[in-house]
Amino acid sequence: AAESAGFSVEMGAFIAGISLAGRPPRQMVAARLTSLRDFLLLFFFIGLGAQLEVVDLRHQIVPALVLSVFVLVGNPVIILVIMLAMRFRTRTAFFSGVVLAQISEFSFILMAMGLSLGHLDRDDLATVTLVGLITFAVSTYLYTYANHIYARFHPIFARLERSTAHYEEQLSAPTSALPEVLVFGTGRLGTVVLTRLRDRGINVWGIDFDPTTVRHLQSIGFQARFGDAEDLDFIATAARGPNRDQHGSRGRYRVDATARPPP
Repeated sequence: AAESAGFSVEMGAFIAGISLAGRPPRQMVAARLTSLRDFLLLFFFIGLGAQLEVVDLRHQIVPALVLSVFVLVGNPVIILVIMLAMRFRTRTAFFSGVVLAQISEFSFILMAMGLSLGHLDRDDLATVTLVGLITFAVSTYLYTYANHIYARFHPIFARLERSTAHYEEQLSAPTSALPEVLVFGTGRLGTVVLTRLRDRGINVWGIDFDPTTVRHLQSIGFQARFGDAEDLDFIATAARGPNRDQHGSRGRYRVDATARPPP
């Protein structure tokens, strides 16, 4: 159908994916195609690398380094400024910026298409490929050690923190009772723990980093808050009541139901 309309097969597949985005089978289709996508992506990168020559890369090292520094530093700073202006907490803004401290794989697809159409040359492809390799490698370490980096520069981030109410606090269900138990991670296991503890009459809060999950838990009657188990600032204030100046004994017990790999 795409070819008859004058579009390429790739564009037809892209349009088909968009049509499935709002459909209920979306998650099932995405799960079934994950292994096939990763397998085919391997051949795409092999073909992309086969078009490059070492001579092309050698002449593009300096431009690639300049662009990589802009992506690794400029992207997080821009995201940080935007999210702080939107009243997000500095930790949320910092981690969002770190996640985006790289170029997208879609950049390679655009470059390969431009090269095939004759709009770009091998030097352009080599530059973007080098930028991708550098930003992928460095951003992996940035994300892995993001908690350590944030803790190291916490005094600086604390000065950037806005005194007004943060966007994440809108997801906190107001309550006057302080929790006895904090459950971090509200997936299958976390939800079971929440249900069992609530059924026993224990005042328990569910803590999750997914706003959609927090809203869903609140809609079915659970006490849920937006937060992260690795956020020291959140841990220190997790059990505050509706009054921001109210302090009390924090949850006596904490249950970690997050799907994090062991250290």
